[in-house]
Amino acid sequence: MEDELYYSFEKELDNEAKRIIHILLDMYEKKRKVKKSFSEIVSLLVKKELKYYTVDINLRVTHFLPDDYAPDFKEVYALSKREEFNKESLIRYTKMCKKDLKKDHEKIAQSLVKKMIKFLIKHPNTEKGLLEFISERIHDYLPDHNDSVDARAIVFFYDAALKKEGYQISSLNPLRIKKI
Repeated sequence: MEDELYYSFEKELDNEAKRIIHILLDMYEKKRKVKKSFSEIVSLLVKKELKYYTVDINLRVTHFLPDDYAPDFKEVYALSKREEFNKESLIRYTKMCKKDLKKDHEKIAQSLVKKMIKFLIKHPNTEKGLLEFISERIHDYLPDHNDSVDARAIVFFYDAALKKEGYQISSLNPLRIKKI
């Protein structure tokens, strides 16, 4: 095979990334505090003879992480659960948007919840789901720029806004609410 050397080379880098992942998972399971960024931890774990490839190995470690894990944004542990990573990234995003871009996802959520309640009272048997409902209306609130991250940020505040109005979602698809 003509490319055998290349594939063997790539496999060596993959194997190092996978070795590091096992260490990271063990550190996470033992709740070992590292107080370093993910990149710093990976860099420290790369074998001395492979240090030149640290950036490539770091990318592979991130790529090969099991689906339910992610780097720890707070830099306390080596890893976090993906839900925590997503939550922390949305919190950072919403703060940045509010400060720099004057986007207030929390206020948008409150306004959208009120529209949703009115919509569902008028159309109680709608086949629309929450995702469709938001994507059809987000342009009204963020006409200059919006994307799925903005929609996720709005949904982050949705529960609190719904509770404030005395409701909770009983079904996402089709969208249904109930009084609490």
